[in-house]
Amino acid sequence: MNIPIPSRDRQKAAYSLKRAISGPHHAGFSLAEVVAALGIATFALMTIVGLLPTSINTTRDAVQCTEAAQVASAIACDLRSSAQGASAATTGTSAIYRIPLQSGTYPLFLDNVGNTTADATSARFRAQIVIALPPATTFTASSTIAPVSYAAILLTWPAAAPVANASGHLEIASSFTPSRL
Repeated sequence: MNIPIPSRDRQKAAYSLKRAISGPHHAGFSLAEVVAALGIATFALMTIVGLLPTSINTTRDAVQCTEAAQVASAIACDLRSSAQGASAATTGTSAIYRIPLQSGTYPLFLDNVGNTTADATSARFRAQIVIALPPATTFTASSTIAPVSYAAILLTWPAAAPVANASGHLEIASSFTPSRL
């Protein structure tokens, strides 16, 4: 004998059979899964945030080194071009920075684009230029090799700090052939 099952009971039976075959059905994430995901995300974000000061300092140092290299290169170019130019024969100094083209040590205070300033408070870099000229007797009119002068350029920053306590420095060496003054 076949007894018909009411439709409501039929739906319950189909749902129970489906659940028995596929296992329990979840509509979302459990609290443990959410907590674990938040923990992993927090750890990753804290690591990234912890690296930010290091990357900012590294970027700042790279920018300062690049600016210092550009300023030091400008000083070296000024010495080389002025040594051959008419201004050196007339004034005995470089054209832009007014560095005497004689043996000695010459301090300068410069901003980040290479303009000279009067004191360390408004300057970005402190420059110390040491020039060594060859002895005057090494070049004669019959010589084919001109004497070479040397310049050591040391830039430190910040300019207000003593050279020994500077947070950064850059040193380059340059050579130039002075005209006969």
